[in-house]
Amino acid sequence: MANSSVSPTPPTNEPDHTGHSTDSHHLDHFHNALSSTTPNAHWQPDMLGPDYESMSFALGTDPDGETDIYTTLVRYTPSVQGAQSNQGVQKAETSESTPTGNNNPAPDGHNQPAILLIHGMSDYFFQTHVAEFFANQGYAFYAIDLRKCGRSYRPGQSWHYITSITEYFTDLTTVMEYLATIHQQIIIIAHSTGGLIAPLWLDNIKTHNPQLHQHMTALVLNSPWLDMMVPAWMSLGLTPVVNVIGKRRPHTAIPGVTLSTYGKTIHASVGGEWEFDTTMKPLYGHRKYVGWLRAIKQGQQQIHSGQVDAGIPTLVLSSHESILGKSYSPDRSHSADTLLDVEQIHKWAPRVAAQVTAIRVYGAIHDVFLSRKPIRQQAFAMCAAWLDSVVHPPIMESDDAE
Repeated sequence: MANSSVSPTPPTNEPDHTGHSTDSHHLDHFHNALSSTTPNAHWQPDMLGPDYESMSFALGTDPDGETDIYTTLVRYTPSVQGAQSNQGVQKAETSESTPTGNNNPAPDGHNQPAILLIHGMSDYFFQTHVAEFFANQGYAFYAIDLRKCGRSYRPGQSWHYITSITEYFTDLTTVMEYLATIHQQIIIIAHSTGGLIAPLWLDNIKTHNPQLHQHMTALVLNSPWLDMMVPAWMSLGLTPVVNVIGKRRPHTAIPGVTLSTYGKTIHASVGGEWEFDTTMKPLYGHRKYVGWLRAIKQGQQQIHSGQVDAGIPTLVLSSHESILGKSYSPDRSHSADTLLDVEQIHKWAPRVAAQVTAIRVYGAIHDVFLSRKPIRQQAFAMCAAWLDSVVHPPIMESDDAE
C-alpha cells in the first residue's frame, strides 16, 4: 500500500501565551509511521500500546492556508490476554448493579454496534479506561483525533486552528463512511467542543447524506460547549468585535486564556490521576485565535437558533455545578466543572435534538469520565443503561433459520 509520510523536522520551540514551548520533534517518528493517503489508509500500531491501532486519513489542502490536513482514527483491539485482564477494568469502573449491556459482542462487525469518541478543545484520545469499559459492554470502540489535534497535528500547523466548524465535517464524514462499511449502528460520544461539533454535523448529514445518517444510532454529549462562559450581555457585546477581527485577521492570538485549574485537576503530576502527552494536551491549553473563536460562536449561535436537530436520541451528561474563574483547589476543583457553565449546558441541551435526556452527575468534573472513581462509575452506569434503551441488540443469525 502506498504511504505519504511527513518528513521529520527540527523542534519548532514556538513559545505560546502561557510561556511553554511547543516541541513537536518527539511526534515526528509517530507521524511518519502513521500518515497514509485516504484511499490506501491502513492500521498501524498506536502510541497507546499493543491493544490500540491508528489509521490516518489525508484530507488534502488546509482551507486556512497551513500544511496539509489529516484526521486520525484510533481503535481498541484487545488481545486475548488484554481482554482477560481488562475484565477487571469493567469491575473496577462499574458497580455490581451496572447494566452489562451487550456483553457478548456480535460475531461480526456489521452486527456489533460501534462507538466513536470525539475529543474536546486542547485534547486528544488517551482515555483507555473509556475504551475498555465500552468494549466490555459489547461495543466496538473507536476515537478520532480531529485535524490539527493530537495525532493529526503536523509541523507548520497551529494546534486546533480552524475558521469554521464545518471544516470538521470532512473529518467526521471521512471516518464515518469508513465505519459504516463495517458497522450497521454507530454511537457518538462527544466531549466539550466535540459536543458542539457533533450535533451540527449530524444535522448537516441528515439532509445532505441521509444514507450515512441512518447508521447513526445515538449521541452522548459529555459537557458540551454550547455557550460562552460569560454573562449574556458580555457575549452579545463581544460578538461584533469577534466577527470583524475573526474574519479580517483570523490568526490573531487571544491573550490570557489558560486552562490551568482544569489541567491541574486531571493530570497525575499535580492533583489528578491521568497520564497524557502534555504536548498534545498542555495543562494550560493550546494557544487560541480569534478566527477559531468566531467559528465556535457561530456554531453555538446555530444551536441557539433552534434550527439544529441531530435526528437521533441524545443523552447529555454534566456536573451538577460549575466553579469558574477560581484557582485550583484539591477539594472543590475535583467535584465541579471548572471550564463550562453547567446552567448554560442545560439551557441549550434541548436545542441539539428533538429527543434529549439531560442528567447532572453530582460531583463530576468537566470531562465526566475523568471524574473521581465513584463518580465516573456512576456516569458509566448511567450511560450504559441509557444506551441499552436506545441501541438495538445485534441481530444474530439462527442455525435453525430456513
